[in-house]
Amino acid sequence: MTTRNKYYVTIDAKEVRTSPLPDGTNYTILATEDEAKELRMIFTNMENESKEALKHILKPFDERPVDIERNKYDTDLLYIYQRVHDLGTEETKLSIKQLGLF
Repeated sequence: MTTRNKYYVTIDAKEVRTSPLPDGTNYTILATEDEAKELRMIFTNMENESKEALKHILKPFDERPVDIERNKYDTDLLYIYQRVHDLGTEETKLSIKQLGLF
């Protein structure tokens, strides 16, 4: 049987922790270590995509590369919310459902 542990996901801080942050919105999930690792990897990807988009800021009128990075970031963000919803406690599921993202 797979062991699920309680984790706290803070999307704005891009963190998956074993204890909640005192400030910010903490979503409580019940996940395996692999599932928590997956969320952490996506947060890392999002950070990298943000940094990539910044490289293109100094090139005015060439929005295509920035748009590609923004779209990747948005896709990852929606995926994070979906996974947190799927793994979340009933309270977490309700909180995310009220956001109206999907």
